[in-house]
Amino acid sequence: MFSENLRNLIHSKKLSLTKISKETDIPLSTLSEWTGGRDPKVSERLIRLCRYLDTTLDQLVLNECLSGEPKTIALVTFEIEKQNYILKIYKPKETGNV
Repeated sequence: MFSENLRNLIHSKKLSLTKISKETDIPLSTLSEWTGGRDPKVSERLIRLCRYLDTTLDQLVLNECLSGEPKTIALVTFEIEKQNYILKIYKPKETGNV
């Protein structure tokens, strides 16, 4: 999911990996690995990339709001019969209908 989100964001902003690398001091090889499918560790480089792309870590890693999907407003964890579950609660899209 991360690599696809990153590729889509780079494409939508009409940027190149070379330009991003030069302007953020993130090695081109790292950016290539990230767009190629390797998931990043949360690091100073990843935060720097988010700032450069004017996005949040949630948006880039979790695809919150990048795909037009509603934004998660809460995560609720609970257990049923010794199985853990996470419930994502979304704010619905504005449709104009009530």
